[in-house]
Amino acid sequence: FNRLAKLRSTFNSNVQASPTLAGLVGLVRASLESGTLSARHCSSMFWATSLLLRQVPELSSLFPLYVEMLKFVAGDMNEIDLANVVYSCAIAGIKEGLLRELLPVLVERIVDRADGMNAQHIANIVWASAKLK
Repeated sequence: FNRLAKLRSTFNSNVQASPTLAGLVGLVRASLESGTLSARHCSSMFWATSLLLRQVPELSSLFPLYVEMLKFVAGDMNEIDLANVVYSCAIAGIKEGLLRELLPVLVERIVDRADGMNAQHIANIVWASAKLK
């Protein structure tokens, strides 16, 4: 999914209607429903999904599953994962109800990991926080 997100500018109607893309979305859904993703994989896939949302609006149906999984793995997230998830919430325009579920869990973990964050992590979180407001 991450590689696909990097190629998003090349998407056309054929790619968007592709059964391969639909199958990939199904695999992502199954992975989220299985609850077996690591914190790194979940945060990376969430980032990629957020970037692909403009080209594939149907991906928004995955966000409730992501929120449940992210809440579950938040305790294992490192500084990069946390910054990427907050950033992804902002660029995807996650709905308020889902944010109210997810952000308290993330904020708690961000406070725990703050000493290990570099300037880029902090800048991404501050930017995303301002955008989410």
